Amino acid sequence: MCVYNVLIVFAVLCVTKSINCVDWTLNCSTSCHCKWINGKKSALCNALSLTQIPSNLSTEVQVLMLNENNLQTLNREEFTTLGLINLQKIYLKKSNIKYLHRETFKNLKILVELDLSENLIEQLDKQTFSGNDRLRILYLYSNPIKILIADQFPVLPYLRTIDLHNCEISSIDETSFSNIDLLEYLNLKQNSLRTLPGNVFTHMKNLKTLLIDDNPWQCDCKLKKFRNWYVE
Repeated sequence: MCVYNVLIVFAVLCVTKSINCVDWTLNCSTSCHCKWINGKKSALCNALSLTQIPSNLSTEVQVLMLNENNLQTLNREEFTTLGLINLQKIYLKKSNIKYLHRETFKNLKILVELDLSENLIEQLDKQTFSGNDRLRILYLYSNPIKILIADQFPVLPYLRTIDLHNCEISSIDETSFSNIDLLEYLNLKQNSLRTLPGNVFTHMKNLKTLLIDDNPWQCDCKLKKFRNWYVE
């Protein structure tokens, strides 16, 4: 009898697990395609002319692909208000995003990768990524950002990669990256930089790759301190 009861419990658990596995894929926006990719619960919503984040995605989704849409505006807590608190990776490339609320990504505590490249973002509030403490990879390239202000990025202890190439950047404050100590890769190619503060990167002891070519550098005394650090 005991063996029989154990078998029943085991069967119930197996069925329950199977149902749960199916449920998250069925609870998917009609326009998106939900499936497992590289061991992650992923929602593929690329190139669907979406003007807003789908509201009926499973809260279990870990990877959200929204490339090539027409979102234009991302509002406060855009993802957490939809219950998407388990997101680890968000891809928003080429989605015509013009406005990004400073708390768009608030409470996404396990977000590790964010792609906002090739949009129309002109301004980034210094608190835009505040609270995204696990963020490791940030793609912002090909946005007309133009200026990086003081303390542009909040404290992000796990951030290792930032790509800001082709952003029309002409000015970087000496404290723009002061809260990011362990960065390993920074791409500033193809911008409009003529000079840089001499100590802007000196605190980055783990910086392995710094790409700054294809900028109209003005080789004068203002650039000397940075140049000396760069060639060391």
